[in-house]
Amino acid sequence: ELEYQVWELQQQNQDLTKNNTRLATNAQLASQQEELLSKQLQDMQSALDIASQEKSSAQSSAADSALKFVLREEQLESRVEAARQDQSSALSTLEAFQSRLSEALERVQSLENELEQAKEEAEQKKQEAEEEKRKQK
Repeated sequence: ELEYQVWELQQQNQDLTKNNTRLATNAQLASQQEELLSKQLQDMQSALDIASQEKSSAQSSAADSALKFVLREEQLESRVEAARQDQSSALSTLEAFQSRLSEALERVQSLENELEQAKEEAEQKKQEAEEEKRKQK
């Protein structure tokens, strides 16, 4: 009976360890995705800066053709707006990933706590079983 309980706790311990490993891997993947999104956000910010610089340059040097200037400015404003929308979307995605990463880390911590408790319980059951065997002898 006690040996079965010890064995059952060991199985639970193994399951918790597997879950812990899986969640740690998921947390690592989420962290990598967060880094990728952060890089994409930086790239979008650079594109936004370049588009803004191009707009300023076009505005100061486009004295030869008012029509070309207006068309170019509209195109650049469209690109700047698109870049802003992309940046906003990337920020939302990044925040969602950060939230999911935080949840995953909390789950990992919870599983680690459960694992530690299960180990302690298994050790206690083992000691009780050993003590029971000694009493029986």
